[in-house]
This record gives sequence, structure tokens and C-alpha cells, in this order.
Amino acid sequence: MKVLDYENFAIHGFFIKYPISCKVELDPDSDWNKGNVVFKLPTGDRIFLSWGPIQTAIKKYRDLLTFANAGLDRIRKMQMVTKIEAVETESKKVYGHDTIFSHFKVQLGKPSLFSLFKRQETVLREIWTYHGFCHDSERYFIIYGISEMRNSVKLSEILRYMQASFRCHAPK
Repeated sequence: MKVLDYENFAIHGFFIKYPISCKVELDPDSDWNKGNVVFKLPTGDRIFLSWGPIQTAIKKYRDLLTFANAGLDRIRKMQMVTKIEAVETESKKVYGHDTIFSHFKVQLGKPSLFSLFKRQETVLREIWTYHGFCHDSERYFIIYGISEMRNSVKLSEILRYMQASFRCHAPK
């Protein structure tokens, strides 16, 4: 397997390394308190970094596990989702912070062009998420990747590398 070259990305106190083959798109409404950036790979797979005020997340969800589960619930309720399978959920450390890592498989029903005559086509995706609270910067962060099943091993390796490089505040 070819080793990828990575480049540094930093914004609003966050730092992460990403594959140089990615197209990087920052939500134009992003600021220090809340934002989203997507790293688009040539394969069509995507990795996101999202953040927001930690107090908003704690007030609404009480704790990190509830916060992470709410993300899964949002996916379950999406109109095109026909099946979801939890593969793994565990606590991990990201830059010294407790995070909830989740990995699941999703089946999406894709309407066919001739839906009256043909069954819905299905598309399979894998999703990996890291939900964390950074009390130092008073923000939550979510790092997540979405992949087609045929690219899933590669994307999981890329996401693991990016997560290991992630920084959400200056070193103490």
C-alpha cells in the first residue's frame, strides 16, 4: 500500500494533518466558536472536522456519550437510511481528551430512475466518528469520515492518522 503524503491544516486553534490529495473546503460561516471543514479525497470519500461551543453540547446532551449517541440518532432518522449497524463504540483519547469513537455501517436506499418499475438501489457506507470535549478551548469537536464500502479500509487508516495528529489547543 502506498504511503500518503500529508500536509498541515490549522484554523482557529485547531491543527490536523490531511492527505495532500484532498480538496479542502471551509464552511464560509465558520469562526472560532463554531465551524466545519471538509477534506474531500479523490475517491469521493470525505473527512470532516466540526466544532462548536462546549456549553451548548453539555447543556443539550449532559455528557459526552449522550452527545455522541445523538449524532448516531440523527443519522438513523435520515430519510434515505434503510439500515444501520453499529460495529464498534469505545472510549479513546484524542490529544489527551476523552472521546467516544464509533464505527458503523449504513445502508442507504437510493431511488431508482424508474422507481415504478424497479426496486430501490442500495448504497453501502461506513462511518467513523470521534466526539470530544476540549475544556481548554471550551469547544466540542467531531472528527468523522464517510466512505463507500470499497474504500473503507483505506479511509479508516487515513482517519486514524488524522485523528492522531489532531490538536485542539496549544500545548500546556
